[in-house]
Amino acid sequence: MKKIIIQGDDWGYKPEANHGIEYAYENGILTQTTVMANVLDIKKKEIYRNQIQGLKNKTELKKPALGIGVHLNLTFGKPLSPNWPQKEFNRPLRGSNNPEEWKGSTWRDYFSKFTPKQVEEEYRRQIELVMEIFGRISHLDSHQMTASYKPMIEIYEMLAKEYNLPIRPVAPLSENPVYGGDFVVDENVNKKLIKRNVRMPHKNIFTLFFNKKDPVKSFLSQIEKSKNEEITEVMFHPATGKNADKWRLVDLNILTNQEVLKYFKENNIKLLNYHQV
Repeated sequence: MKKIIIQGDDWGYKPEANHGIEYAYENGILTQTTVMANVLDIKKKEIYRNQIQGLKNKTELKKPALGIGVHLNLTFGKPLSPNWPQKEFNRPLRGSNNPEEWKGSTWRDYFSKFTPKQVEEEYRRQIELVMEIFGRISHLDSHQMTASYKPMIEIYEMLAKEYNLPIRPVAPLSENPVYGGDFVVDENVNKKLIKRNVRMPHKNIFTLFFNKKDPVKSFLSQIEKSKNEEITEVMFHPATGKNADKWRLVDLNILTNQEVLKYFKENNIKLLNYHQV
């Protein structure tokens, strides 16, 4: 039996992303999301909680309730910590169209300027806010994989152990400048984390399917290659609505495509969330 986590990143980013994630859970194969705590309106905590708890699986697939993780974020919106050295988060060369904008070495240099103390305080505030709103959380990961760089990576490991949570594996940007990021799982680092008792899926698929000629076919071919009994997470960023990014709409279409639903139903695939890692 193939064991698959289908994750929709960026809940909280924009209403279009929230609606896309929720729709993909109710009407598709999505099982997991990850919350950007720093962009939430703290006056709407109860609304957010009810919004997620009210979701229903309207498909014929057997799957768990939507898992809620924390999308640790240092590149978008305003920090929760009053001690962060910027009024708003940023990332290197944002929107410059410079190829260096999506190179791992550029990001390593940029994030190395923050201190472990600054990162820990911000990460804790984000984790605690998500727990306050939603209660039990499933895992930790990070927006644009920024926890894959120093000094974040050490804090990422420490908090995963402290809160007894699995993580999305470390996957920094490669030196191949692809728009949106060419994230490559660092097998050596992740093996060391596993030896130090940090839990994570056996495999993660970070393919940007919206860049493929046939996104649905490309996705199903990746699922076909996944190994039985190993837990595989697949990353998506669905959204819906006229103001949604086109690439996010492609992700939504994959997740709710009837061919995809039929494939998952007929091929003995067990849908999980991060609580099962």
